[in-house]
Amino acid sequence: MHRSFVAELAARRPALKTAWERKLRHEPITSPLANPDTLVLMMDRTLDALESALRKRCVDSPTPPAPMRGMRTGCLCGLNPLLAYFRVAATVLSTQMCGGADRCPELGAVGFASCLQEMLGELQLLAQEEIRSFCAMCQTEIVRGGKTTIAAAAPGHVAVGR
Repeated sequence: MHRSFVAELAARRPALKTAWERKLRHEPITSPLANPDTLVLMMDRTLDALESALRKRCVDSPTPPAPMRGMRTGCLCGLNPLLAYFRVAATVLSTQMCGGADRCPELGAVGFASCLQEMLGELQLLAQEEIRSFCAMCQTEIVRGGKTTIAAAAPGHVAVGR
């Protein structure tokens, strides 16, 4: 990761948030928590975490990107509001940052593309962590029996919905 790429990400933050919110508002709302009015409140925290992770990776020359996997993170019910949130974030970040290659001439096209892939990899790690955390509390899957709870594992307790 290169410092100029992280600086470009920070400079584009207002435009990123605007485009991200606009696209989120076109996504289907699968639950009250998937309401864009709720999700936009998380954007600053997500972008802060992404920038922080990228700053930690900064070196004098870009490193080769790790292979990307899909944003599929294991949500069994498909109702997790963060699925659309992070899918849209990846699309917006890719689109908005592609135009910044000319503002980082020291990277060149290949170096900029490498930084872009590295950023998307970090976003994917953030997404997986957040989505897994939300799914761990998902009452839909607990009721369906797709997950066990701490209470279900303890003797003398009954899982929710049974």
